[in-house]
Amino acid sequence: MKKATFLQVLIVLVVVAIWNGLHLGFNYQSQRYEQELSSVPMILVCSEYEPLQNLKTHLDTLQIVKYTVLESDTLIKKNLIQDYQLNNAALLLGNFNVPSVMKIYFNGSTFTVDEKRELENHLNTSYPEVIINFDEYFQRVGLRKIDLLERGYFYANILIAVFLFFSIVLLRIYFESRKYDYWRIFRNAGGKRKVRNINFFLHSLWICIIPVGLNFAAYLAALRYDYLPVKMDIRYFAAEFIFVVLSVFISRIFMGNKF
Repeated sequence: MKKATFLQVLIVLVVVAIWNGLHLGFNYQSQRYEQELSSVPMILVCSEYEPLQNLKTHLDTLQIVKYTVLESDTLIKKNLIQDYQLNNAALLLGNFNVPSVMKIYFNGSTFTVDEKRELENHLNTSYPEVIINFDEYFQRVGLRKIDLLERGYFYANILIAVFLFFSIVLLRIYFESRKYDYWRIFRNAGGKRKVRNINFFLHSLWICIIPVGLNFAAYLAALRYDYLPVKMDIRYFAAEFIFVVLSVFISRIFMGNKF
């Protein structure tokens, strides 16, 4: 491999590695925010056990609900006695009407403000006897963090894609232009035009395959030895390869008749 081709491969390799690092970083941070958001449950309190039991059946079918925990008044009394060592007050507690409680844990990746509002409207309409307790501030902060992260990820992808595109186009044009006199003499000496096309294709093939291929191999190796806390969609590698190929193709178009 010639030095010029090696330099181009190296630059594309580094940019693609940074791009994949962005994907992994986004997945990792997004997962953290989603776990934080799903760690705080919505608590429903009701004097009767049956309404919460019926509601649990419905909630367990919703995509935004990760899981629910239903505690009857009997279980709550039992836990109170065990946790606070109230064995002597067991008979006294038995005379009190302790409400039943249900905790709803949400999927942070699918839970939104609109879906929460829709769920609350359903509870207020269909289960007016249920008291809702939820940390609104924590939810707003969590959703805001996810929104800012997604916006930053979107613009960072655009920035890296634009940088990679112009890097490939300018590098290909620059290094191919440096060989213009050589190929002009080659053609004047009777050489065929397709020889340069083949040369351009072969060098471009290295630039397209090696950077993405090495990044993909490094990703698989990191997964194999558990070096990564999160995974990324392998279709990103296919998209990056197509993007590099299109950038090289466009650089060839920009060269025009001087090629």
